[in-house]
Amino acid sequence: MEIPQRTDGDVLILEPSGRMTIGEADYALKKAVRGAVEANARKVLINLSAVTYMDSAALGELLSSRQTIAENGGVLRICGLQERVRTLLEITGLLS
Repeated sequence: MEIPQRTDGDVLILEPSGRMTIGEADYALKKAVRGAVEANARKVLINLSAVTYMDSAALGELLSSRQTIAENGGVLRICGLQERVRTLLEITGLLS
């Protein structure tokens, strides 16, 4: 799985789609974030509007991605939450 990406000004936008589950999807997110850090991206937006499901492994990778970017002087934001994904983030207390 590849995660499409584009830039808008100084913001790198990652656009995963489908089911974000353990294995290929969470690894693809990790790889995309690592690439962003290596490219010195300081503002990263993950657009989850096309993500229909997220399991705990993908959720963990999302948290790890936020930490990785922050440790490298950047900021990570998410947008476009589908109801199911929004509920997961609310239940876990990660949506603020």
